Amino acid sequence: MMKRFLFIAILFLAGLGRSYADSIPTAHMPEGYDYDKLMEYVYSDMPEQVDTCYIQHLLQHMDLKIARHDVRERLKADFITDVIEDCISEDPKRYLEMVDADITTDSLREKLSNAYSRTAKKYGAIWAGKPAPNFTFTDTKGKVHSLKDFRGKYLFIDFWGTWCIPCLEEIPYMEKLEKDYKDSRVKIISIACDKKREKWLNFLDKHKNMTWSQYLITPEGDKVLDDVYYVIGIPRFVLIGPDGNIINSDMTRPSDSDFKDFLERATKE
Repeated sequence: MMKRFLFIAILFLAGLGRSYADSIPTAHMPEGYDYDKLMEYVYSDMPEQVDTCYIQHLLQHMDLKIARHDVRERLKADFITDVIEDCISEDPKRYLEMVDADITTDSLREKLSNAYSRTAKKYGAIWAGKPAPNFTFTDTKGKVHSLKDFRGKYLFIDFWGTWCIPCLEEIPYMEKLEKDYKDSRVKIISIACDKKREKWLNFLDKHKNMTWSQYLITPEGDKVLDDVYYVIGIPRFVLIGPDGNIINSDMTRPSDSDFKDFLERATKE
């Protein structure tokens, strides 16, 4: 249940939180400690627009809504623990710093520290600014390539599969993306996670509109995607800088309304 409220926070960050906030009736302060009910109480009158970091604003709103120090401290610790554990693409240290002065109970500080350590161990290799772990993939002619072949350009990677309906729904947006960034410093590629090469080639043969660079993950590359990039669901999008460092290992989809603005900011020279 705690993850539900982290998801809501992300929706606010994406500019989609207003409809959820409007749907929550004005709540009364719950008795005792119930994370879900307390979060609902905090969200019940959140402002429609936030100019600063949403997570920071939410923590400040907790200060206004929750009078009891022990309840507020525990609520912040539980919330930030969720935030930290969901940070696939960025170092969540800044979220720890947001509550450093507020969390004084040793057990709660230890909980946050352990959450950070677990997350760093799991996702640290693919946080923004880290060198992108290399892996291999083949083109339609069977030639083996790797990430290192694309140094010097921004590399936008679409991990997809011929059987994946959400992946197929992104194809028109990928097609437009290729047209928009043709002959630019942004290289657009798709890497299929299919197990059968012939099925992948047949799909491409039937979809001539997929004119951007198409590759198929190798078995060795697939292991890196599973064990390092944690590509457990597709489509998945990754942006890598000209220096080979990760910019975002879990980007928004090209079909999302904020995608274009994010990509332009991230690749601005």
